[in-house]
Amino acid sequence: MRTFLLLFVFIILKSSVVFAAQKTITLKATLKQDYPVNTSDKGFSKGFDMKNYTKGYLAEFADGYIDVSERFESIDKVCVEADLYKEDKREFLSATFVLFGYKMLSDGRRDINLYQMTSGSYMSGGKSGFKNCYVDTGFEKSFIREGKIAFSPFTSSKDTFITDIKFTITGEPKSRAKLLTIDADSHTIGANQGQMLSYLIEAGRKYEIKLVNNNATHNRNRNIFKSLGVAFSDVNQNRVIRAVEFGKPLVVITQGKLDFFLIGDEFENMGRIDVSIKKLALN
Repeated sequence: MRTFLLLFVFIILKSSVVFAAQKTITLKATLKQDYPVNTSDKGFSKGFDMKNYTKGYLAEFADGYIDVSERFESIDKVCVEADLYKEDKREFLSATFVLFGYKMLSDGRRDINLYQMTSGSYMSGGKSGFKNCYVDTGFEKSFIREGKIAFSPFTSSKDTFITDIKFTITGEPKSRAKLLTIDADSHTIGANQGQMLSYLIEAGRKYEIKLVNNNATHNRNRNIFKSLGVAFSDVNQNRVIRAVEFGKPLVVITQGKLDFFLIGDEFENMGRIDVSIKKLALN
């Protein structure tokens, strides 16, 4: 029992970590009207149905959108940028952007439709650049679920115009799957004192884990490792260990971290196991 506890502590201390990469992409907006934009925000919410849960309704109601359906798995930060123009160079330029979305509840259901506003005033010889960022709006999961960031732009006066709109978005880029390599020599826990390979993922989301290649062996006879161990904390914070075998994908929901390892006492471990980690779509 003592040996097991010492080994467990050793595993925790020596775990190596791989982080899910983030990416920042700038995208041009799709608008229902042509540039230049000159609209008032008075009465913009008239007819806005907070309980219309039809997918696509928000983009249909709004004056514009950014398509993120093929770009991101998750979104952390959204910044809106715009070029403003006003003929009277002595006056301030002002614009307002309204972002539409909803929050996702802990049980997987969606909440009512909402909107958030951001405004800015500038004075720069008749031309100016507008930039404001939304962080932790609570709408981020709705952007992924809808596949679009719906918004409406407004100007403060009849002679203020928006001549260009783009969004800069930071998040985890969409990919078919993340491929990790488990090295039989480095990641076998046992007499040779290997270490786990840890990978950080999004907590509370479903992931599929499957082996795509396995030539890892554990002795001089070249007998293979038939399964790969993965440890994680489940949604109830219980520590869980599962085995992943070739042809038998494993679906998990975790607290945000996967620890991969092999177990063996031999010193002749060779080869590798390639494991695919894929985030599954929201229900």
